[in-house]
Amino acid sequence: MRLDWGIASAQAPADGRGSRWKERARGAVWAGALGLLAAVLAVQAERAGREGAVLARRSASLDRETERLRRSNQSLRDEIRALETDPVYVESFLRRWKMVGGGEKLIE
Repeated sequence: MRLDWGIASAQAPADGRGSRWKERARGAVWAGALGLLAAVLAVQAERAGREGAVLARRSASLDRETERLRRSNQSLRDEIRALETDPVYVESFLRRWKMVGGGEKLIE
């Protein structure tokens, strides 16, 4: 018996049966290793798929929020422009806040 790296290995019989046994054992080890690798990769792929779906939902939500904020900003820009240039709008705005002009009285 000869020891290689702490693993016992028997010398093969003269008829070659030991060699076939070693090949089969080696093949079984490789098949097991490949099976384990396939299982690990399948778990990782499933996890990546779930994370991708979460990120897609989050991205869609952020896109909707961005669009809502763009519309809100445009509305505010329009209001600023109207306050700067449209005296009728300014008067209606002030009246909504119950402000009165000179010589006017507020009646509620």
